[in-house]
Amino acid sequence: MPITSALDKASELCDGAQVLEADREDRLTKCTRRIFRQAGKMSSEKARIFGRQVAAARELLSMTQEQLAAAAGIHRPHLAKIEAGQIIARPTTVAKLREAIERGGVEFTNGSNPGVRFMSEKPASPLH
Repeated sequence: MPITSALDKASELCDGAQVLEADREDRLTKCTRRIFRQAGKMSSEKARIFGRQVAAARELLSMTQEQLAAAAGIHRPHLAKIEAGQIIARPTTVAKLREAIERGGVEFTNGSNPGVRFMSEKPASPLH
């Protein structure tokens, strides 16, 4: 797609109307900033929910932060920041935590009711 067409499309998405050539760059810049701010808010909200899920799962497993961090192969201070929603975990860290928690017999629930719960079958071996 040519850049001009992309700019026209972005203008339509941002405010539903074509803009004058002189105003286009300024409006697109503002629109882009607004989109990234909204995306950042969504990411921090997801990080906060994931952190709460991890903390709840850890409690269900009667594990300390140190024990879960060791089981997932991450550092305890990093886990503490994830649980507090202070940082957005990388996909690889999310996968490590999810795997460690699921090995313990707890699964994540998502959708309209995010949380954690015990799996229907108990794990073969405890984590700690």
